[in-house]
Amino acid sequence: MESDKYDLNNEPKYNHVLKMKLNYNDIYKMLLEIDEELTTAYELKEAYRDFNKHCTYEEAERKLDELIDLFQKENIKEYEEFVNIMISWKKEIINSFILSEVTGQRLSNIKSESMNEQIGLNISISKGLANFLRFRKRMLYCFNDRLFYALTSKLTSMKRSLKQKNLEERNKKI
Repeated sequence: MESDKYDLNNEPKYNHVLKMKLNYNDIYKMLLEIDEELTTAYELKEAYRDFNKHCTYEEAERKLDELIDLFQKENIKEYEEFVNIMISWKKEIINSFILSEVTGQRLSNIKSESMNEQIGLNISISKGLANFLRFRKRMLYCFNDRLFYALTSKLTSMKRSLKQKNLEERNKKI
């Protein structure tokens, strides 16, 4: 089992229903023994997770085709919609493996989606906007960690780095 958060070999605890001590790994094995289709579904899910974590852009199309074939071959009813999504969004899934030249990370719109959610939340909290231009500028400022302002030496933003503060303090002493 591929787990990101849990140690499956934790200290066993007594389960009053099953009347025995079990750790997460024991429970995992018992769940997968319930039904062969459940085990197959779990293995397919883990195969997709592995594809998402370790695949490169160069091999993405071939591996995605293999995954789609695997999911279709097993013919699990609960995965039919997921298979259709993989087929209809195939190009987009493959393109998601392109790495950014700047950061070296996979391209994603997660940051813009997060910002949109935060902006929507701020709009709903404010119960409307009297001055949209000011709100827009404020949001842009809030989302930009590298942006700071200094109207006077006493009136500055809090986003300055320690290096900038130390340089200013040294300049004042000179």
